[in-house]
Formats: sequence, C-alpha cells, structure tokens
Amino acid sequence: MLKPETWAEMFTPQTFFPEDEYPTMQILKPNWRTYGLGWYQHDYKGHKVNFHTGSLSGLTAITAQLPDEKLGVYVFGNYDHAEVRHALVYKTFDWFALGGTRDWSTEFKTLYDGLKEQGIKAEKAFIEKRVLNTSPSLPLMAYVGNYTSPLYGRAEVSAVDNQLVININDNSLNATLAHWHYDTFYGPYKKAWYGKARARFILGISGKVDTLVFDRLEFKKES
Repeated sequence: MLKPETWAEMFTPQTFFPEDEYPTMQILKPNWRTYGLGWYQHDYKGHKVNFHTGSLSGLTAITAQLPDEKLGVYVFGNYDHAEVRHALVYKTFDWFALGGTRDWSTEFKTLYDGLKEQGIKAEKAFIEKRVLNTSPSLPLMAYVGNYTSPLYGRAEVSAVDNQLVININDNSLNATLAHWHYDTFYGPYKKAWYGKARARFILGISGKVDTLVFDRLEFKKES
C-alpha cells in the first residue's frame, strides 16, 4: 500500500537539473527546475509541475501532473521521440486548469526541428574532420578492460569482430564502435534511437591506455 508520506517524499525536490537536459525548458523558461525521486519538476504559471518522459524503439510517452489543480496527463504514442507529447501536456494544462491559447504545437515543432538541424550539421562537421588512413596507437586488445568513474560508474570495454563494445553500468548505455581515426572509435548505440557514440582513448606516460572519454563521460582504466 502506498502511504501518503511516501507519495509526498517522491515529489520532494532532491537536486537541480540544468536547462539543457530538457530542450522544452528553452520555451517554458521556468523560474526553477528540480528533480525529485524519479520526477522532473518546474514551475508553470505559478504552479508546480511534476513530469517524466519515456521512449523505446517505436514508442513514446510522457506523464505529467499539476498537483495544485489535481490534474494529471498521460500521453502515449507509437513513434519514439514524438515531441508533440510536450505540446499536448501544456495544452491540457491550459485547457483544463490554467487558461491560455498559446500554440504549443508550433513552438515545440520549431524548437525540435531546429535541434534536429543542429544535430545534422554537427554530425556532418564531425565526419568532415575525420583523418583517413590512420591506425590506433595500440593493438585493439590494449583498449579492452574495465574503466571506472566516481561520478559515472563503470564502463566495460570488450572486442568483438575487430570492433570495440562499450557497456556502461550493465547496459545503461551500450554501443559497438569501429575505429574512426587515431585513438577514436565511432558507432551506433544498441538502442538505435540514441544515435551514434564516440569513444576516445587517452594514453598515459607509460604508453598504455589511461582514460576513456565516452560521449563526454570520462573513465579511468583499472590497472
């Protein structure tokens, strides 16, 4: 049985989250952004909003609450990362509780179309900077092993069919990467909707692998 005090604790802010973690914040421009126990939170028209999204291959969802108005919204779709879900949430809040005629659909479409275009340009720039006909500094097996970070946890690197498979925290993130150039590897995530991952290995003064930088997450190789 779910106790009232447990429910209250779930929605008690525990930390802050940055604006760029959810692109929708660029449009909403809330005064505060927090994270409870599994719930993102922010203010909208002077009211607290609790929400969280979910996406799987071919599926998308969002659930959001406006506690002051005893209003909850669930949106489910059969297309992953269909960002119209955000427009439906705030249009529902407006229609059923807070008022307003804002065209959320157009605003969010403009935002996410722009982000998609930025991603395409960044990918193109990355590809154009590839240095052809290079080789890794070390044999492939030298990159294999366990890596750790006090912030990000554990990364396991293995070699399969002349590629590196990187597993972060028991498949929280998983990608298969081919050699790109020098000590950089590049390839798709196991969850295809995540796109492609980049891994860069840094050698220490001994000439052995010291550090793995996986999509900005930094890990140190265990000896």
